[in-house]
Amino acid sequence: MQINRHDHDRRKVLLDRIRGTTVTIPNLRPIFEKYTGSVNPNYEAMIPVVNSRLESLVPNEKRLAKLKTADFALFASNWWPTAKFRELRTVAFLAIWLFLWDDALDEPTGEYADNFGAAQVYRAETEQFLADCLGLSTSTEISNVVTYPAFDSLKDFGVHLKKMVLEYFLGVSPETQTAKPSSGGFLRGVEVFGRKVKGAVRWTLGMKTEKKLFPPPSSHIIIESFRVIGDELKLAYTVEQRQNFFEDMKFYIATTETEQRYKLDGKIPTLEEYWEARMGTSAVAACLAMIELVHHIKGPYRSTNHPSLKTLSDESNIIVVITNDMLSLKKEIAQRQIDSLIPLSVPVYGGVQEAIDQAHIDLLASVARFDGEAEKILSKPNTTGMSNNELRIFVEGCRKCWVGNFNWSLCTGRYGLGAIDQKNGSFSVPL
Repeated sequence: MQINRHDHDRRKVLLDRIRGTTVTIPNLRPIFEKYTGSVNPNYEAMIPVVNSRLESLVPNEKRLAKLKTADFALFASNWWPTAKFRELRTVAFLAIWLFLWDDALDEPTGEYADNFGAAQVYRAETEQFLADCLGLSTSTEISNVVTYPAFDSLKDFGVHLKKMVLEYFLGVSPETQTAKPSSGGFLRGVEVFGRKVKGAVRWTLGMKTEKKLFPPPSSHIIIESFRVIGDELKLAYTVEQRQNFFEDMKFYIATTETEQRYKLDGKIPTLEEYWEARMGTSAVAACLAMIELVHHIKGPYRSTNHPSLKTLSDESNIIVVITNDMLSLKKEIAQRQIDSLIPLSVPVYGGVQEAIDQAHIDLLASVARFDGEAEKILSKPNTTGMSNNELRIFVEGCRKCWVGNFNWSLCTGRYGLGAIDQKNGSFSVPL
């Protein structure tokens, strides 16, 4: 990919314009506190499960310690406060998967951050693996493999071979000593005998035939870690629900390509271009599709992509993105990243504080649109295919997700806000 030096210089100028400033993030609590926000009662029990999962996926001790401070158990417990333990584990694993998968592309030290070709292979393998894990692939590859335990049963081979000879040449079963009918003459007997000798050898050596793992193990540990998530979704979801989730995941994967191109090309995207990509890279739609899992809603539903619910899903997405990009600003600038809402708004609104103030206005407007859309959905005829109760659960589930996201963002070590002095709910943030 060709590097545009002029564009890279423009990105540096924008970054330098932001760094060294101190801004105030306004008190956002009144927006969220009027809605009920709770933490899943399984939170404490989920912490060691999440930590164990991270330990199995991240060998670097320094990075592992940093990821543990993000508290993905709290993330899942805030987003899905009513989930039972098993479903909470699945959504927590999905959250981990999304963060780790994206970090490989998005973090400055990510293994594919500077290698677009390798990143494309990573994306392609991921999409195919997800389709296979969700039972949506057209592939029917099923083959047999052989495993070889210790050769400790050879002494039994003679006994087993004798049994085969008696049974297939003489028509006698050693156990019953009764004659068995002929099955087609000498040559047929030899053929059958050969197969049975092969079976005897396999049995004697402790060799067993088993279905090959499908999909085959991924070349990347993070991609492979989706398998357990896919297994749970295949049990819990109909084909239509899995297809809906997969469409959201494909959109997520595709938009990470757009975002990475901007970075590697040195391009500063317009706000319109940013939002087109960010609606996918946030992965909010895929997370909202988990509402059905945690509430055991099962049916031929499109939920996040249904025409009647798409606006609601999109507003949920916008609320999460604005909140995230305001509260993660310190982290992004510390990592010399400008590809988020506030930095990209600086040239438009004239300064960092002005960009933050505008984001606050936009957040209030999005919450108001969500509330209006929710009221409209629940008051008009239901065309979603869900029952009225299921529809209400989905609508309220969307709200719980963006309220929970805000509550988690204030606490997570990922954004580093815990050590910042808070006054009247506002944040004074040095960049």
